[in-house]
Amino acid sequence: MKTNWQVRHLVRKRPLQIITTTVFIVIIIILWWLFHPVNDPVPITIRHEVSFSVLYPTGYTINPSSWQYSSSQQTLNFIAQKANLSVTFTEQQVPLAYLNDTAAYDRFIGSLKPSATFNTSLGSVSLTTFVFAGDFQPDGTTGILNTNGTLLFAHPSGDLTAGQWLSLFNSLKVSG
Repeated sequence: MKTNWQVRHLVRKRPLQIITTTVFIVIIIILWWLFHPVNDPVPITIRHEVSFSVLYPTGYTINPSSWQYSSSQQTLNFIAQKANLSVTFTEQQVPLAYLNDTAAYDRFIGSLKPSATFNTSLGSVSLTTFVFAGDFQPDGTTGILNTNGTLLFAHPSGDLTAGQWLSLFNSLKVSG
């Protein structure tokens, strides 16, 4: 049988153990955040403004000043660079007509007459060539991806091989 002193000692000791454990857990969490930061290049202001998932490539350098969001057009633009290659990304929320209707999206992509289509971890990518409005001259190849409620256009500064296109789209991560 326990004496009154032993019972009081156990009652007083219990809250101290709970507080000590809680403080220890909070310190571990704070240290984790300090030494394992999330390497998300998307500026916080942009993350709060957009109403869609932002995709960005890993292994590329993104100049923080290249991020531009147009609230009137609801489009996001940024430039990613790797070696001598520069890729301009344009993203927007998937239009409602294509959000849950894959047949309508496929008809849209088909109307662009894609030169190639391939699958990535995020979905199907179609490569197409847009033309300038005035003289109808080709403006290079653009990759288009519809995933996570985001319609993404990637336009490189030069020609890419099939392997480079695949590598670029497989390197995409969702922000947040």
